[in-house]
Amino acid sequence: MENWIFYKNLDSIGHDIHVIKDTNIDNLKILAKNNNAAAFNSLGFIKSSIILPLTPSAYFGPEDGIYIRADIIEQINQQTNYTSIDYSNLIL
Repeated sequence: MENWIFYKNLDSIGHDIHVIKDTNIDNLKILAKNNNAAAFNSLGFIKSSIILPLTPSAYFGPEDGIYIRADIIEQINQQTNYTSIDYSNLIL
């Protein structure tokens, strides 16, 4: 199963390919993997890609957030080489 990294209270707006309501996180992980998604949030929005920086969502409750595939986080870290850059227009 894919490894996902959770970012509490943050989201990536847009690039939604499916919305799956009333399901649990484990099911969302499976659905996201089956759709080759980059990420999904705890509200059920499965995303084809993410836009950085991640931003807070007014729709989230206190335990909501976004799950991003670990390999994408690794790509971001490799591309940035741990230096300070402007993420505002980065789409992965």
